[in-house]
Amino acid sequence: MRFVFEDCEIDIDRFEFRRAGQLVHLEPQVYEVLAFLVSNHERAVARDELIEHVWPGGYISDAALSSRLMAARKAIGDTGREQRLIRTIHGRGFRFVGEVSRPAMSLVAETAPPGGRPHEADVNASDDLATPVIQYAHASDGTSIAFSVTGEGFPILRSLGWFTHLEREMQWPAGRRFWQRLGANRTLVRYDGRGMGLSDAVDHFSPEFRLHDLEAVADAAGLERFALLGMSEGVHTAVHYAARYPERVSHLICYAFGPSVDERERAEWQHTWQMLFPLIREGWGRDVPVFRRLFAELFLGPDASREDIDYFIEMQRASTTPARAVHHLASLVEDGVAESAARISVPTLVLHRRDDMLIPFARGRKLASLIPGARFVPLEGANHWLLYDDPGAPIFVSMINDFIEKHPV
Repeated sequence: MRFVFEDCEIDIDRFEFRRAGQLVHLEPQVYEVLAFLVSNHERAVARDELIEHVWPGGYISDAALSSRLMAARKAIGDTGREQRLIRTIHGRGFRFVGEVSRPAMSLVAETAPPGGRPHEADVNASDDLATPVIQYAHASDGTSIAFSVTGEGFPILRSLGWFTHLEREMQWPAGRRFWQRLGANRTLVRYDGRGMGLSDAVDHFSPEFRLHDLEAVADAAGLERFALLGMSEGVHTAVHYAARYPERVSHLICYAFGPSVDERERAEWQHTWQMLFPLIREGWGRDVPVFRRLFAELFLGPDASREDIDYFIEMQRASTTPARAVHHLASLVEDGVAESAARISVPTLVLHRRDDMLIPFARGRKLASLIPGARFVPLEGANHWLLYDDPGAPIFVSMINDFIEKHPV
């Protein structure tokens, strides 16, 4: 659904905003404020209604709300003084008062340069990664697992069972560019684990269920042989799958996870997560400074930008509920991963950040030591997540490309 006003266009389905035909990046909360007001331009929107839409179940200060409104106004050429397009109705809320139309065609086509070739920014924004086609596989217990297949070439399947949302991952420019880079000249298959993103909102999690989810996606996507990329806790699922189906896995790539080094380390790690569970129940997806800083530093490192943190919070909200996040994390037992690792017979690459603040570096090194012939590559940095603008992202993708090329199918 598109809305056009003055020289601006907002595409609700693609999570895109354009001005003068050019794609403009907005922080997720700024985009949501603008999109909600424009979508409801026929009426005034109450302050509490706007807050509930953009920050469901959360709290935001008047100063933070004013900041998002100011940024939305600035993006469309308005100001708080003029209120030419976004008007504050004191004591009631806000209303978008500009003249809005809903054309059938996008402004991208109208602003394409001579010869009909769109600008590079438009190519990136309108490709199949920006609007992935969602399909569904059915796990052995009947749970529907959402997955997406994009691109062409030798397939690579991402195993990451939680904290995902297939559409939102591609609506954030840095996330989309990361997957574009990794999926260049390949068929890229991603899926949302059970209880996450666009998959069925179930509450039963276990290592075996996660393995069944991966099995179902590989079968439904028609993958006969493929590279398997395990990221974060998806590493354990990928290891179990590669051990069970070596004839289908051409390459195993593991990033940022692994088994405990010893019983003491395992006990300490479990104790840490037990302490985090109450914080997750209270702070998951909430834009509250203490929670925002805690989760952002664990996943994104101490140098995360405000934009990356906003995206992180949005992904928390979009991926799952606080209670389901706790249930999923509580189910992350190692459950024989060391035994499965020892049976791996396919070329394996293990990558891990030296100062990863969520998963200790020693765990990645331990995993590599258990897999026969595995290559272990340390990466610099402290952040667990990888985004396109991360200095380590090009190295990560380059290492995967080189590894696959050096072990031809």
